[in-house]
Amino acid sequence: MTTTKITLPTSNHPPFIPDDSLGVFCLDASYATTRLVTREMPVVEDSPDATFKSALYLSPNPERKGEGGLRTQGYFKRSFPDRPLITVITVVFNGEKCLEETIRSVINQTYDNVEYIIIDGASTDGTIDIVKQYDGQIDYWLSEKDEGIYDAMNKGINKATGEWVNFMNSGDSFYGNNVVELIFNKQIIASVIYGNTLYQYDSVYKKIRKAEKLTFKYGLPFCHQSSFTKTEILKAEMFCRLYKIFADFDLFAKLKKNGFYICVCRSYCINI
Repeated sequence: MTTTKITLPTSNHPPFIPDDSLGVFCLDASYATTRLVTREMPVVEDSPDATFKSALYLSPNPERKGEGGLRTQGYFKRSFPDRPLITVITVVFNGEKCLEETIRSVINQTYDNVEYIIIDGASTDGTIDIVKQYDGQIDYWLSEKDEGIYDAMNKGINKATGEWVNFMNSGDSFYGNNVVELIFNKQIIASVIYGNTLYQYDSVYKKIRKAEKLTFKYGLPFCHQSSFTKTEILKAEMFCRLYKIFADFDLFAKLKKNGFYICVCRSYCINI
């Protein structure tokens, strides 16, 4: 899948200036994941009904092929009143042909406060070599065998410290570099927000899947890549690992049934 240059509206969100008195500083102004970092380790708290207990790192695993990122170097993230921390999770297995495009789409966002986590399922191609090239822009990554895509996604949720989570899996990209900023430059009163998706099959043929009315009669009304969900909700619910497919449908349908506010954003595409 290739990405074309797309112009989106310009956000009037003023740049965030790091405050040394808060222990926050800029590691590298070039990337969304390195503009606001701290040496202060976050306190990870779970709700009483959380399915999994969160931790900054996974337990030791003798079969793990690799682990790294800013977090392992002592750099962490936090939210601010006008800059909530947004966690983007990429799960991948043997994705050397398309992973780098996804990584660049995330770290080149104009939004200042992005946490990036990559969960690899013990790839046997050059995937980990690509990940290691971006070790200084990824917050946390690991490579080990898993029980399928939803197990990998749950591992990412387990490690997320942001207020919101987006899944941008290998081969997918944000619609433009300012998508995250356009969404979070205002206060959001919702549990889930979702938008349009642009399918690009080659350099010529493209199709927009518009965000549909929230009904689950004919399946999930949006792609999970085009959605952002409150982290605390995902940590309490998680994806059902019994499903090989459709666990995202199961999760979001459950949230709607339980009365969580799911909001559609039709003004622009979120992912491609």
